Amino acid sequence: MARRFAVLVTLLAACVGVAREPEPLLKPAVVPSGFTRVKVPLVGGDDATLMRGRGFVYKAKSTAKKADDLIPITVGFDTSGGKGFVTVGTLKKWGYDATVGQKFVLPELLLVGEVAAKGKAGTEVRPRVVKLACDVIDPPPTPNGGDAIYGADIMVGTWDVLRAPDRQAEPRLYIGGKYFEASYPAASLVRPPAGSKPPAPPPADDPPAADKPPADEPEPVGFVAGLPLSPFRPTFDAALNGKRTVSLGETKPVAVVFSAGTVTVPGVMVSRGMAEALKLDVNIAGGNANVVTLDSKAAAAITPLKELRIAAQTGPGFKIARELVFANEPVLAVQSESEPLVYVGPEFVNRHFRDAVFAVGPDGVPKLYGRAKADAVQEPMRR
Repeated sequence: MARRFAVLVTLLAACVGVAREPEPLLKPAVVPSGFTRVKVPLVGGDDATLMRGRGFVYKAKSTAKKADDLIPITVGFDTSGGKGFVTVGTLKKWGYDATVGQKFVLPELLLVGEVAAKGKAGTEVRPRVVKLACDVIDPPPTPNGGDAIYGADIMVGTWDVLRAPDRQAEPRLYIGGKYFEASYPAASLVRPPAGSKPPAPPPADDPPAADKPPADEPEPVGFVAGLPLSPFRPTFDAALNGKRTVSLGETKPVAVVFSAGTVTVPGVMVSRGMAEALKLDVNIAGGNANVVTLDSKAAAAITPLKELRIAAQTGPGFKIARELVFANEPVLAVQSESEPLVYVGPEFVNRHFRDAVFAVGPDGVPKLYGRAKADAVQEPMRR
């Protein structure tokens, strides 16, 4: 599947009047002939767990694919892609032999969704994902233990579960509304077997998303990203504490990466390398927090970032340069990362934006939309 390496990440904000509802951020997706628009309800994302929905896998030695052979599971979503992650203990529960560090191809994954089209909305349908490549890992060392990955049995990227090129599928991950949506060809959809019941929803152990309009009227804003670290990881042009570049042996631009897999609270995470480059007054090694990655547990400490600026555009056609400015933003400085990076996740997005959605349109370019407070939009800082 072709990917575009130049990524435009757009955060749109429509003016919200007191007497009228705001205009939709996105036009309805254009569903190709022979495709069905499917909505997968999700929970989590801003409570130290992944955004996650329901799914099924078949028992390892299932050949007839009967309803009795289906195992209900929880599927976690990230905005990265290229492979999934599953723990060795989870695979053994499903009946598979696996070894940590090796690649594993899951024969079939069924997502539990519903038809999004008018007239058929709510009808259960199951997108079928075959030959899903996964890395086999040990369970992340979370306080609760077990084989889960941030609350999910398996972690997948939004691109990993598409069955058509993203220009046709037009995937959308609604961060504020908590659901995933995409168009699937009819051949990749499975109706529930007779007598089967959908698995229970994942525990809604997070508070409802803060999805109310900001106190003041927002204005349209577009975030423009620089080159991504990979075709799946959009990065924002930004400045931290007045710096647009940092030097650790060589000069590098400040990279702010949006990732739905950044499930820390607060929702901004800076690496040790970035903390050192910015000369933040923080004792990471002696911090009172820990960050659990897919393969390690690292010391961390929360500290305020004096200023975070993200390049933006506003006005008709989003052609007027502006910057979205956040002052005294709490960030989590992490010991294990040395590259000068900053990650923002759903907790940050839901705290500052309304109706946030990560989407890929017919142009094949990933973008991020939302509604932001007008007082955060300022003139660009002089370079």
